[in-house]
Amino acid sequence: MISLRLFNARRAPQGTWIAAVLLGACGGSTPVDDTGSGSETSGGTTVEASTSGTSSTSGAVDPTTSGTATTSEPTTTGATTAETMETTSTASTDASTGTSTSTTGDLPACVLGESGPIVVEADDQVIENLHIVSTRGPAITVEGHAGVTIRNVWIEHAGGPGIAIGGGSDDIHIENVAIEHTGAPAEGQNPSDGLNNIECYGSARPVVTGARLVRGSSGIYLVECPDAELSFLEGHDFRGPFPRGQLVQFDKSNGGCSRTSR
Repeated sequence: MISLRLFNARRAPQGTWIAAVLLGACGGSTPVDDTGSGSETSGGTTVEASTSGTSSTSGAVDPTTSGTATTSEPTTTGATTAETMETTSTASTDASTGTSTSTTGDLPACVLGESGPIVVEADDQVIENLHIVSTRGPAITVEGHAGVTIRNVWIEHAGGPGIAIGGGSDDIHIENVAIEHTGAPAEGQNPSDGLNNIECYGSARPVVTGARLVRGSSGIYLVECPDAELSFLEGHDFRGPFPRGQLVQFDKSNGGCSRTSR
């Protein structure tokens, strides 16, 4: 078992680190949409976001705001990407709604849609451009579905892991994410060693690149997940309790590598 440890790093202002971690989403600019408004796109087909109850692995039901489009393209769950193109960097805030938007260079702006917990329902599903909040159970659950992509998401989780990957979910790709365990006490250890920001059990070749992980029991915990590729990880204030407490912990996960951490 190999462990990488990083404790008690200083926390940056929320707006700053969200923008930094998700840099590159929608072409380099990722403000936060505090209103949760907007629609979702998938394979050129637009579907309005819908509100429904989603069951977590703990058996609780949390309201989820997300839309899923089924087309010939991979299923996509996420927020609208604005089509407006700008030639200079701009930023604006609507005083009545608090919604922020910005653009960088010749690239489109985007916002993060609001969502409750999400349970993946198909192989190759894409979850992107969302702010996901879970107060009980995992924020994202992947169980028995391969080739899933999770990118450009901000996750706040309590009472369960941020992203939970279960058996048979091979070739998961997680890109440009910010994941914070908001249920941690003001000081001291977490109430459970299962409150990891990302955890993987029995799934081969998970890829995580560009992740900011905060106050989980561990940042990433891999059990029987061989050939993992991890890169550009930033970790802060992992709380355990023992035997957790690491930025990354490999357990019976041969062939894994962590290329670059910051």
